[in-house]
Amino acid sequence: MDNPGALCLYRAVHYFPRYGAFVARSKITPERAVAFAEAGLQVLVIQVDYQGSPLTQRSSTRLRAETEAARAAGLEVWWWAWVRPDGKPKPGRPSGVRALRRRLEFLVRKLGEPPAGFFVNAEVGGGWSPGNPDLIAPAMAARAAGMPIVGLTSHGEIGPGWDAGAYDLGAPQLYRPGPMTLEWAQDCLASWKDAPYLWPVLGCSASSPADEMRSDLATAGELAIPGVLWWSATDLVKDDRLAAAVPAGAA
Repeated sequence: MDNPGALCLYRAVHYFPRYGAFVARSKITPERAVAFAEAGLQVLVIQVDYQGSPLTQRSSTRLRAETEAARAAGLEVWWWAWVRPDGKPKPGRPSGVRALRRRLEFLVRKLGEPPAGFFVNAEVGGGWSPGNPDLIAPAMAARAAGMPIVGLTSHGEIGPGWDAGAYDLGAPQLYRPGPMTLEWAQDCLASWKDAPYLWPVLGCSASSPADEMRSDLATAGELAIPGVLWWSATDLVKDDRLAAAVPAGAA
């Protein structure tokens, strides 16, 4: 490592010590929930809003059934939403912070309680400014809707104008083609320094070999990261990937 002292710096970062996975279109059945739990995962982060998309929303009935299945297996349930900024409409569903708040309030009413936590997914590709996006507004909207913990997830490396400190925790997406390197991961984490806690996200695609997942977990281990989220549950359940999602001894 070019800078051995950097490792000490990252050991001082507050990390969220749980293993979990983001759930997008995939359906969480009781059998699948049990498989996640038996593999050592502790948290499922279920998508609840598809802003700007013509895709059918996850119904409150389906969300309730998935929540019950996850909890019966001993998993904690969080929510996440792909959020677009105000003034960035696309064909399909309404976008922006007001639409986000209405959607979250609706689901809380239907289910009778909020999730354990919630993530705003805000990326440049979703219309957010690469320089100085207004990230405080969606954080406030989520809190106003009753979300007990509000996190931000986005690119692995964010610009200095990205206000990660407006959130309770940050989830930098530490994935790109090929294995994650220590130096690149350090650079990414440094850009999220204002977030009170970090919960890094590792990538698992349809073509990800299990050995590469274990390599990424080993790199996270070198940085003393005690828990990660995987993107996403859809590809995690295929082949031998689920067994590689949690380090040996952590399950």
